[in-house]
Amino acid sequence: MKKHFFNLVVFTIIVSLFFAGCETTGSGKGGKQPYFSEKNEQKLLKSNQKIRFTTEGLSEKIQFTKDGKKLMLPFSYQEAEKVFGYDEEEIEQLNSNSGNKLWIRMNKVLNTNKKQIPFDAAAANDWGGNVLYILYLADFINMYEAKLPEMVDMTNAPDWFKEVLAYRKTVPNYGKSDLDFELDKFIFTAKPGDKSVRLSWINIPAIKKFIIKKGIGDEGFEILKAVEDGSTEFKVKNLENLQQYSFGIEGFDDKDERVLRKWIVVTVGSNIPENFVDKPSAFINKKADLLLNSKYKIGYRTDSKKINKIYFYNKDNECNIIFPSYQDSEDLFKYTDREKTNFKKKKSTQWVWLRLNKILNYGKNYPYSSAEINDWGGNVRWILYLADFLNVYQAKLPNMVDLSNAPDWFKSLMEQRKDSPDSYVKDEYK
Repeated sequence: MKKHFFNLVVFTIIVSLFFAGCETTGSGKGGKQPYFSEKNEQKLLKSNQKIRFTTEGLSEKIQFTKDGKKLMLPFSYQEAEKVFGYDEEEIEQLNSNSGNKLWIRMNKVLNTNKKQIPFDAAAANDWGGNVLYILYLADFINMYEAKLPEMVDMTNAPDWFKEVLAYRKTVPNYGKSDLDFELDKFIFTAKPGDKSVRLSWINIPAIKKFIIKKGIGDEGFEILKAVEDGSTEFKVKNLENLQQYSFGIEGFDDKDERVLRKWIVVTVGSNIPENFVDKPSAFINKKADLLLNSKYKIGYRTDSKKINKIYFYNKDNECNIIFPSYQDSEDLFKYTDREKTNFKKKKSTQWVWLRLNKILNYGKNYPYSSAEINDWGGNVRWILYLADFLNVYQAKLPNMVDLSNAPDWFKSLMEQRKDSPDSYVKDEYK
C-alpha cells in the first residue's frame, strides 16, 4: 500500500512539472490570463515564437508566407489605407525604397501608452523579440483587419498566433481608438508678435471645451482662458520681447474628462525680417535666439539609399537638407570607432546630430534644440550651425556636398560665414 502511494505521489509531481513548463496562449477565460498577455510582456521569445517579416513578393496584403514563418507586408502605401489618416510625409516614407514599412504602420495605428515602441520590443534580445512585440503585432493586424478586411489574410499564420489574435480582440489592447485617430490630427501653434503671441488650434468634434494655460516657473501654470464657443485662436498680450514662454492647451470631452494635452514653447517678438537680402545682419550670433519665419525654415531628413552626398531637396515649398549614412571619406575628420558605431546603431534621424556635434562648438546650445524650437521652425542659430558645418564639409570634402538646390539666400549666408571669427566651427576643423 505504501509503495502504491509513493508511486502515485511521484506520478503527480511529474505531471505537475510537465504542465507547469508548458507555455500556451490559452483563452483567458475563467480569469486565467494566457501566456501572451500584458503580465508577461518583458519575457523574451523562444525560437519557435519568433515572427520575422519581409516585403518580398510585392504582396498587396498583410499575410504570412506559406511556411508560416514570415509576415509579408505591402511594399508601398495602399490607397485603402487612407482610412487611418496617413499624412503626406508618412505616405512618402511608405512609398520610398528605404526604411521599414512595418514600424511606420504600427506606429500609426497603435497607442503604446509610453511603453517600448514596437521597434524596441522587436529588437529586444538581439532581435529575438519579447512578448510585448507579439502583442503589438497582433493588435496591429487586428486593427487592419477591422478597418480593411480585404487587406489582411491570416490563412498561413501559425495556429498559436491565430489564438493570440483571437484573444486580443476580447481584451483592452494597444490599438488606437477612433478618438486617438481624431487627436492625431490636432494642431496647436504659436505665432510670436511684438510683446504678444497668437495661439491657434483646430477643433475636434469629441472635444467640447479647451483650457489655455501659460507656464510659470519649472512646473507651475496659470489658466488664461476656457474656450467653449468654437473659437480657434487666442492672443496673449503684455509679454516681454525676446523672452521664452510656454503655453499649453487641454481638451475635455462631454463628460468633462481630459482627453488631450499639448504644450508649446515660443520666444516672443523674435521673428526675423522677411527678406534676407534687405537685412542679412539678422543672421549673426548676437541674434541667434530669434525665431525663423516659414520662409527660412530648413528641415532635415536622411537617405539610406546609396546616395553618398549631403544635398538639398525642395518639394511643395518645403526645403530639407538630406544626410546620407557615414561615408569612408569622413575619416578625414577623425571620427572615433565609437562615433562610427553610433552611425550604425542609432536611428538614421541621428546622423545629422552626430555630424554637427562633431564639427561644431555649440556649448550649451545643442544643434537639436536649435532646430526643434518653435515647433521645428528653428531659430537663427540652427541656420548658422548648418552654414558653418557645410562650409567645413564643402572645403574638406567637396564631392560630398551638393548645394545645387540650396536656396539662394542660404548660399549667400554661407559666403557671409566663411572665415568669420564668429563661426561655431571647432578650431581643429577650421
